[in-house]
Amino acid sequence: MRLVKSFAGWLALILSAIVLFVGVFAAVTIWRLSQEPVSLHRITPYIVDHLNKSMGENRLSVGDVVLRWRGWAEKFDVGLRDVVIIGGDDRELLHIPEADVVFSSKALFEGVLALRELNLIGPRIRLERRANGQIDIGYVAENSDGTAPLAGPDEDTSVEPQDPVYDSGRGASVTIDLPESDDAQPVLPETTEMQSAPQTPDDETDVATAPIERSGSEILRDVVSILSGERTDFPAAAYFESFGIVNADLQVRDEQLGIVWAAPQAEILLSRKPLGIGAEASLQVSAGALSTRVNVTGDYSTSSGEIDLEARIGEVELSDLVSISDIFEPMRDAYVPVSGVIRAKYDVSGKLVSAATDLEVGSGVISLPSEIRATYRVNDGKIVTSYVPGRFSVDDVTLNVGDATASVTGVVLDPFGKWQLSLDAKATDVATDDLDRLWPESVGEDARIWVVTNLSDGIVHQATLHTELHQDDAGDVVLDALGGQMTMSGVTVHYLGDMPDVHDAGGRAEFDETSFNIYVDRGQADGLTVTDASILFTKLDEPVPLAEIEVVANGSARKALELIEAQPLGFATRLGIDPAQIAGEQATRVRLNFPLLRDVTFDDVEVAAASRIQKASITNAFRELDVNNGSFELQVNTKGLELTGTASIGKGKTAINWVESFDTAAKIRSHYSLSGDLDLAVMPDVELDVAPYLVGMGKGKVEIRVLEDRVEIKGDVALNDVAITLPMERVNYTKQPGAEAKASFDVAVRYEGGGTLKSFAVMAPALVASGTGKWRGENPIADQWSFEIDNTRFRENTGLSGTIRLANDDRMLVDLRGAQFDLRPFVEDETSPEPAEGSDTKPSEKRNVIVNLTGGGFLLKGAEPLLNDGKVTFRQNNENREIEITARQLIATPWILSDDAEDTGKPKDAKAPNSGGIGQRASREGGTTEIFLDIEQMVMANGELFGDVKGSIHVVGQEWDRLVLNGSLADRATIFAQVSRDDFSTRKVSLTAEDAGKFLRALDMYENLLGGNMTVEGTVDESDFAQPFTGSVKIGDFRVVNAPIAARVLGAASLSGLSDVLQGNGISFTELNGDFTYVNDVLTLSKVAANGTAVGVTANGSIDLAKSEIRLAGSIVPIYAINSALGVIPILGDLLVGEEGGGIFAPTYTIEGDLGEPDVTVNPLSTFVPGVLRNLITGAEPG
Repeated sequence: MRLVKSFAGWLALILSAIVLFVGVFAAVTIWRLSQEPVSLHRITPYIVDHLNKSMGENRLSVGDVVLRWRGWAEKFDVGLRDVVIIGGDDRELLHIPEADVVFSSKALFEGVLALRELNLIGPRIRLERRANGQIDIGYVAENSDGTAPLAGPDEDTSVEPQDPVYDSGRGASVTIDLPESDDAQPVLPETTEMQSAPQTPDDETDVATAPIERSGSEILRDVVSILSGERTDFPAAAYFESFGIVNADLQVRDEQLGIVWAAPQAEILLSRKPLGIGAEASLQVSAGALSTRVNVTGDYSTSSGEIDLEARIGEVELSDLVSISDIFEPMRDAYVPVSGVIRAKYDVSGKLVSAATDLEVGSGVISLPSEIRATYRVNDGKIVTSYVPGRFSVDDVTLNVGDATASVTGVVLDPFGKWQLSLDAKATDVATDDLDRLWPESVGEDARIWVVTNLSDGIVHQATLHTELHQDDAGDVVLDALGGQMTMSGVTVHYLGDMPDVHDAGGRAEFDETSFNIYVDRGQADGLTVTDASILFTKLDEPVPLAEIEVVANGSARKALELIEAQPLGFATRLGIDPAQIAGEQATRVRLNFPLLRDVTFDDVEVAAASRIQKASITNAFRELDVNNGSFELQVNTKGLELTGTASIGKGKTAINWVESFDTAAKIRSHYSLSGDLDLAVMPDVELDVAPYLVGMGKGKVEIRVLEDRVEIKGDVALNDVAITLPMERVNYTKQPGAEAKASFDVAVRYEGGGTLKSFAVMAPALVASGTGKWRGENPIADQWSFEIDNTRFRENTGLSGTIRLANDDRMLVDLRGAQFDLRPFVEDETSPEPAEGSDTKPSEKRNVIVNLTGGGFLLKGAEPLLNDGKVTFRQNNENREIEITARQLIATPWILSDDAEDTGKPKDAKAPNSGGIGQRASREGGTTEIFLDIEQMVMANGELFGDVKGSIHVVGQEWDRLVLNGSLADRATIFAQVSRDDFSTRKVSLTAEDAGKFLRALDMYENLLGGNMTVEGTVDESDFAQPFTGSVKIGDFRVVNAPIAARVLGAASLSGLSDVLQGNGISFTELNGDFTYVNDVLTLSKVAANGTAVGVTANGSIDLAKSEIRLAGSIVPIYAINSALGVIPILGDLLVGEEGGGIFAPTYTIEGDLGEPDVTVNPLSTFVPGVLRNLITGAEPG
């Protein structure tokens, strides 16, 4: 046990000593190496010899081997100086001044001295790609002290002129031809072509000191073959793991791209990896004004032969690329820095298989080329692209511009030939006010001008763009497709002229190569709520693009009207409507089409608007007419409008259709159609007061058409609920509500004032009328107005047709034909001293009228026509009138007989309505009336006929101033009546009738008289207010038969024989004479005596026609011829006879009482009383 402990102690002591020695040795060694490399020249031959044994046919020549301390991170390394690698044919493959090596520890354990790593220090490397695709690679060999080695006897010492930028073409180089197809395999030349250029005096140099550029292609090929494991023909190949280039001076010239760049401190490392080679490089690249750090990594796959490279590029100002090559000219104004990763993959032939970029963009300003004209201030962004032969893809290019973000993706096919581009771009959160900066000026120029001018405020949340381009055979760019979309909110849209802007609009936009369309789904426009709108720009590829704008707005009807009133539309002004008159709620769709011109007028704009208006009210819609509670559908465009709906007008509900044309050449400019309730109470509001003629609610349809020179009105109206009143002179027509009535009319009113009533038809109780009419307006030579009526009936006026017109001289001309005319209102008014009830016509009213009435029958009194087959002409000039009556027959009976006299045969008990101032007071006021009669037959009372009645009556006021009438009775006996004026205060009246009996019977005055020649003469005293008519009557040779009152008188006088004669053939009288006075309907008789052979009669007294009372007294003279004989004896005759026509023996009588049934009394005692005493009884005057 003690021995074990003793051995352990010594062992620990020895190990401690060893560790101490090694530590001290290591410290001393590190200190020594840190001062300067330590040359191992004594063992250099040994090392080189052992290395050459493992390198196969290649040999290594080394000037010196040194040991260096790299610090605690890298620790020791071994450096080689003046290194030359010689091939199997004694040809120098590589000559470098210095290299670092690392020996393979694995090889040492296996008894082989081999390199694991080889790093070349500070070589000068040249790379050139010519315009034809050839690649030249070379390096400049230098000694360790920086001097060029001397050229060997077999080397060409000629020196080509030195390029100040790029030393190309001097000395040896290797030329690599790029393969022409994908199947070509890379071929490196087996031998180095030694090229020389002719020397010129200017380029003479010392060939002994000129650096020689040698080809590095073969050694590079060997290094790749060894690292990839393809070459295993010498022992060292299995242990070699990496090949590096440190602090290299790299220069590259690419004639295809026109690029020259350099990396003066390049570091490159190739290392063995499973199934391939890994590569790393760190370059400080300088080219033109550009300088940046580039770090490259790569992998070479032995299985696929592909090379994957990744380059991380430091910050590069894109505008600096212009200093490298003209190919980057489009980036001249791209003042933004970029940095990031570029990836590439090459196939076994060295052909590019794919490439990609992943770059970050810094803050700066980008100005697009003058063809596009746009400048953007970029905050940051990224560029991600990829490339495969024949296809370049923009995977993601994103730029943040202000608060907006724009990104681009796309594909370019055949990018180095006749390329085709498909590009998609997207932008987010773009302020609408920034569109003028972000939208390139040459892209959709007309649409851009409109958008940046008319869109403001708000934000574009997202915008997308898709475009497709290609290059044609001529090298020109052709646009194949263009499209995109955007969404926005809070935008203000100014779309046309002075029309109100749409505020706070939100929606989207779409566009393509020929159109740009904006769709708004919300917004506000001057108090209106916009729920839908679109702005479409089309034909952007044509010289004058078109715009189509559609807006759907809800809100106030007044605001909607202001919307279409704004310029350049001015619809309200064209319609004569003030928006302030309108109230209600509406939903309106307005569509505008116009060219994208700088100044747009109404004629340039095509408008289509549709509106739904509810609860509408229009103040003073037409004149002072108000429309309330309306519900309308409105269609309007630049050609016109159409409005349909219902509204309350007055108390009625009326359907309205209004069509308006804005075409000045249109035949019909306005067309109004009203149907339903037509409240006539509102007519005064349109300055057409129909009251009191029409009152109530009509129902029907009225159409109004406004033409260039006239307004046409056509209607068909039911008047059942309308009260109709015609308070016209002598008419007084009234229809109460509830009675069926209707009217239709078609009228045209010309603007100069004239018009035509094309047709009219009226149907009401007791009224059916139809016809046409016209009025002249301003025409000075035509009738003022005229109407043609046809097949008209008014009350008892039937079958009427003819004309009614107002002539140019203000004469009313009426020419009517008819089956029957009712003149009763006029006849009754003319025969009455009082105005007709309800008439508003003043007696002194001045008129100028001519009326011609031709008819089969005329109602004058009663229910049957009295004037038949005749013509009545009425002329009035101011207060003077003329009436001409021509007829086949006039039935005068109703004026002769009272209503009950026709049934009972009693005399009429009514006064004559108008005596013409004969015996009654008659006014001379009211003008003159001339009446002319020509009647073939006049039917009188008791079946008597007057024939060929002709004559004239001159009436002043109501007074018959002059009268001439003549005619004949049935037996051709003539009748003649005359009123003539002797002086201002006296009129003379005369009447003769050749058959007094017939005449009196015809007048229903006395029907018991036969024959007789009657003469009546008298005068009217106008100096007396009552205008009494005083005269005498004389009848000769007549007979009295069947006289009831006379029979009663004779019977009472016990003259029964005479009574029997009276009842038989009658009593003949030679003559009748007497005086009378007629005044105020009272006929006073005096000295009336009738004489005959058998009897004589006297009478004195009065007959009151107004009261139908009689009071007569007289005497009866039997055997008159003898009894009156003594009356001729002077004095004695007067005493005995008493009165004229009396007799010596004559009983007296009295008749008193009702004219129809008077009381008759006879005093027989008076027979023997002398005549002078009888006069006291009878009241007769002495004869």
